[in-house]
Amino acid sequence: MFLARSWSRLTQLTRLAEPDLRLFFFSIVLVFVSSAFEAISMGLLVPVLDIFIRGGNLSHLSSMPFVGWLISFVPEARIRYVFFLLLGTILVAVTLRHLLLFISEFAMSKFTRDAEHTVRVKVFERYLDFSKLFYDFQKAGDLTEVALGQVMKAFNVYQILHLLTMNASLLVVYLGMMLFISWRLTLLSALLFPCLYVLIHIVSKRLQQASKHRLALDQQMSSFMFDILSNMTLIHAYTNEAREADRYRAISRDSSRNLQGIMKKMYFAQHTQEVIQTYAIAGLITLCLAFFFRGQAHGPATFLAFFVLLRRLSTALTSVGISVMDLSRYSAPVERVLWVFDDADKLRVRDGNETLERFTGEIRFEDVRIRLGEMDILKGVSLSLPKGRMTAIVGPTGSGKTTLINLIPRFYEPTGGRILIDGNDLSRFSTRSLRKKIAVVDQQVSIFNASIRENLLYGLEGGCTDEELDLAARQAHLLDFIRSLPAGYESLVGDRGIRLSGGERQRIAIARALLKRPEIFIFDEATSSLDMKTEKEIQHTLETIAKDTTMIVVAHRISTVRNADHIIFLEDGVVREEGSFDELIGRRGLFHDYWKLHVSL
Repeated sequence: MFLARSWSRLTQLTRLAEPDLRLFFFSIVLVFVSSAFEAISMGLLVPVLDIFIRGGNLSHLSSMPFVGWLISFVPEARIRYVFFLLLGTILVAVTLRHLLLFISEFAMSKFTRDAEHTVRVKVFERYLDFSKLFYDFQKAGDLTEVALGQVMKAFNVYQILHLLTMNASLLVVYLGMMLFISWRLTLLSALLFPCLYVLIHIVSKRLQQASKHRLALDQQMSSFMFDILSNMTLIHAYTNEAREADRYRAISRDSSRNLQGIMKKMYFAQHTQEVIQTYAIAGLITLCLAFFFRGQAHGPATFLAFFVLLRRLSTALTSVGISVMDLSRYSAPVERVLWVFDDADKLRVRDGNETLERFTGEIRFEDVRIRLGEMDILKGVSLSLPKGRMTAIVGPTGSGKTTLINLIPRFYEPTGGRILIDGNDLSRFSTRSLRKKIAVVDQQVSIFNASIRENLLYGLEGGCTDEELDLAARQAHLLDFIRSLPAGYESLVGDRGIRLSGGERQRIAIARALLKRPEIFIFDEATSSLDMKTEKEIQHTLETIAKDTTMIVVAHRISTVRNADHIIFLEDGVVREEGSFDELIGRRGLFHDYWKLHVSL
């Protein structure tokens, strides 16, 4: 059952990797050919030992298969010539065997690394294809561990399979030669197999369970480390270094104990195999001596060769057992990699078939609802966002403002209702063509560890002129800051823009959005880190741009939305009020109370 499941997973992984199977089969064929050379070298062991034991009597060698043909090439049947011929053949066979194994291992390594590369890239591309909702429920550290660590571990299965094939072929060779020497002793030796099978089966099941736990611990450690490195300033500010060190120490201790448990099971199985084999060999030696003294066994050379073969068979059998146990250990990483390609729980946004050429009218929400996890975020929202106007969405924290605007570029999918653009359902259009017409600037600004120029031009197809770059930077009130830097646009901003202030990061995001020249602007608290003077100047720029675009602004600051053409007040996932600023103030309703609260602060 275990081997069947392992084979099924391996087949899925192979289809996913789309490797050059010729390399795989070439490697396996070389393994089988190398086993034939092992058979030659071990088969010639009997006549070589016979030469020593019989003191030069070569008459019986001519009747041995292959040996008789080999010594026929010796002009004179002298013991010296025959001995060196046999010894030389053994050395050539051993050399060729290991040369073939080297080529086989190299081919298998290339096959494995190529397949690993292909799947690693596919995992990354798959990550790019998932919706924002997927990442809301996943840890970045866990996903990083899958893409880097687990993919590499999963493809180690091919190396294990190669080793398993090599030792299994040697088992066949050794068993065949032992049967040729003495079928009685070989059948008695076969009593080893049931004992070892039971041992390997029990240990493999326990290793599989321990390996799943091991995978969970590895992901926990990776995720924890990622969180700590991402929030180091917070840790220092709250002097929590000792607490985090204790937490990591506990996770690391659990990981070490788990690994120790895995190794204990493997060591136990290996040494128990050795003990069982030693007892079996001792019993066989006793039986062989009985056969020998009764004249039912071949000569001492054959007797010695049989036990050399038996010992080699025991080693190959141990290696087969270790390989099977290794397959158990690596089953968890294989499952984790395959999980990435299972659509069952990935919350993907289905791509449309049509291309959105141009946006000319309005975006309309019709009874839109969305449920994230166990929470109803939007509860039947209906509204209109006309082109050429600035619409502000305001409301208390947790009212669903950010979720609402994330539906427009289809970062989320509504669970009810529909969203129309120019009268067409948004889901009809490809996400690529839709998002090309949208620029999003949110409070959590995304900045790459690169230069200011690279961050400004990110995703901009065809690039832009220096004049256009300067204009966007000037409109975002960023140009003077850039020119004050020694490296100007080539200045590096550090990890997540750590070398910049919050306001500078936001202005880079605004300039990046302006360079895209979208038809729909979405600003989610995009000026929250700016001082009042800079915010007012940027608002003037945005008001100018809004005349030719659809601009949607989410903000808590009343000053940000005062000059909006239309204001939507959202509370508890429902549109409570909408209208111009003066209209809403005149109604003295929820927005009026909200405005008074902010004015008094």
